[in-house]
Amino acid sequence: MFKNITLKVGLFCIAVLTLSDAAHASTSTVSGASVTKGQSSVEARMSYSANDEGGSNEDRVRARIHYDYGVTDFYAIRTIVAVDKRKGDNHEFDSLTIENRFQLLNKKRDGWDLG
Repeated sequence: MFKNITLKVGLFCIAVLTLSDAAHASTSTVSGASVTKGQSSVEARMSYSANDEGGSNEDRVRARIHYDYGVTDFYAIRTIVAVDKRKGDNHEFDSLTIENRFQLLNKKRDGWDLG
């Protein structure tokens, strides 16, 4: 059991160390920790700012689409496409993000999820 966890933790640490310090996960991108090999999922998220007292966020619409795919039972890759629309402008492409997700502990096997 510990050998399997040690391997996963080691792989996770290597992945974290190879990422740039600009890479981060904000609270708006938090999802569940579970990963299943071969399983995919799609999420759509949208936000709207009604009144910013004349600031740049007034009447702003933002949308994101997330696509997850479980490569193994502890590693998934996520692609995020973000679109932004400010007051008086058209919708425009904002970003394309690729994230690596790891499930280090499994609730059924270890008693709780960690990812």
